[in-house]
Amino acid sequence: CLSDSDRNAYELKVLQGTMDQIRSRLSPQNQQVFQNSVEIHMQHIQLGLGQTGSLTPFMAPKT
Repeated sequence: CLSDSDRNAYELKVLQGTMDQIRSRLSPQNQQVFQNSVEIHMQHIQLGLGQTGSLTPFMAPKT
């Protein structure tokens, strides 16, 4: 069983690999559009995944 931080690290690695594959298949003209339309939003998601592991204890509902 992976810890949350290990799972998030794995998800980030897979996500980045997928983004790299997509970008490599695009024409140079479309790479800039991809960066501006997709990658910028994916970076926000990646930041959120990276922060989840360290913030999880503070996000749990109080009982």
